[in-house]
Amino acid sequence: MAKWLNKRTQAVTERLNKDTKRTEYETDFQELIDQTEATRAAIQRLFKDVPVFLHPNPAARAKAAMGTTYAKMRKTASERRYPHHTGELATVLTKSAEEFPPDSGFGQAMRHVGEALQKICEAHHEMDDDVMQHLLAPIKETQDGVLKDLAKERKKMESRRLDYDYKKRKIETGKSSFTNDDVKQAEEKFAASREIYENSMLNFLDNDSEQVGQLQAFVNAYLNVARQSVAALEEAQEALAETLSDVQSRPRREPRPQSTYNFDDDDDDDDYDDDDARDIPAGTGPCCIAAYDFEAEAEGELSFAEGQTIRLLSRLDENWLEGELNGRTGIFPSTYVEIVRDL
Repeated sequence: MAKWLNKRTQAVTERLNKDTKRTEYETDFQELIDQTEATRAAIQRLFKDVPVFLHPNPAARAKAAMGTTYAKMRKTASERRYPHHTGELATVLTKSAEEFPPDSGFGQAMRHVGEALQKICEAHHEMDDDVMQHLLAPIKETQDGVLKDLAKERKKMESRRLDYDYKKRKIETGKSSFTNDDVKQAEEKFAASREIYENSMLNFLDNDSEQVGQLQAFVNAYLNVARQSVAALEEAQEALAETLSDVQSRPRREPRPQSTYNFDDDDDDDDYDDDDARDIPAGTGPCCIAAYDFEAEAEGELSFAEGQTIRLLSRLDENWLEGELNGRTGIFPSTYVEIVRDL
């Protein structure tokens, strides 16, 4: 208790009186201490800020961390992965694309972009794993090992310095029960602690290749994300260009005019004969051949498939025709057919 009180007294005296004599470290030794402290602080900031860089959302980051901890405890549960924004948007686009027919240009475009964003999201997950394995885990090991030992050695060295300076100061005043042997013994203990701490700092700083390698691993992981992102976006860009070209080459659907044909006339059903349910030969009258598939979207329109022959009944305007196919009568856009024998 007395020794602790002596050290405490010396520390308070130095803090309150700057003129108090104390053992000063040589410039080289002090620079070594400063460099070690700067390295420690930088490592601590990296360990704190890199996870924030990878996972900016604090709430989602906390949930992911809790999920990972729970998975490790249960050993059977799957780890919760951080929900990157690219993955969330990819899900929105792919689910929206499912609501469109397969030949929809907009649906195809959303599917292409969604797939690209999903690949980018997977690249971010790979980066998370790489950074954890090659940067954060080694930093945690350094904090729990070398840096912790250095902190203990520095604390021990400083404690022995305070003991030595206190006894030395008291001897110089001539009002102390300490002997020169006490001072010498305290000095030797301080010197031994200083030597141990100095050697530990030198070994730590000489191995800064570890920190350089860890940052290199971080850059490599980030570069891999960039490369995979560019590749995914370029692939999506090519797919979108093809989709756009296909959509622009399709015939435009013109507004449907009011038909003069009565589609509600029950006599049509009475006069219908199954023997007429066949393609009409081109030579029997005005007809056309379907150049594209056409799917009726409104009542009164006539659906047909590419290559079928349609008997022409009338021309409503320059964009719409009325015809008959397999006993079904309706209107259709003229841009979807090739006229074989005009009306």
